[in-house]
Amino acid sequence: GGIWIGQTGVVTRLEETTRTLQLTVADGVPDAPIRALVFDADSALWLASYGDGLARYDARRGVRRVPQRGRQFEQLLSALRIDRRDRLWLLGDGGIMVLARSEVNAAIAAGRPVRGAVDIGARQGVPEGNGGFPNTWYDAEGEQWWVATVDGVVSVSTEAPPGEVRRLHV
Repeated sequence: GGIWIGQTGVVTRLEETTRTLQLTVADGVPDAPIRALVFDADSALWLASYGDGLARYDARRGVRRVPQRGRQFEQLLSALRIDRRDRLWLLGDGGIMVLARSEVNAAIAAGRPVRGAVDIGARQGVPEGNGGFPNTWYDAEGEQWWVATVDGVVSVSTEAPPGEVRRLHV
């Protein structure tokens, strides 16, 4: 419950006007601006940062960092959504990265990089996803994810497997 606020290297929960929890870099929070905070079906809080990757927080295990594959897709994140198939959709400077939440949790537990990530970047028609706020939205059926990029708006099908990139020219 409460209101969660992400800042550079800090995540704070407020209830009413009282700070009830504060997590910092010392707790494992990414040392960069937190641009997205999203709860999953298990009440874990996902933290996407612009400069220091992705992390997950839950009260039992604390903050756990997602081991990286060494790709641009993982560092500079601007948005995060979880779709109805329980996949994380990350928007960042590399475009879009899609990860099965179960695989991300397994990678965190094993301390290894995520397997099976789908990168949808410039080659597929998705440029840098750092195009302003609000930077993402779903259509009414949740089958298209629309994202603001540095080169206009792009829509990506959220059907499995992800694909079908369309550009909206404005």
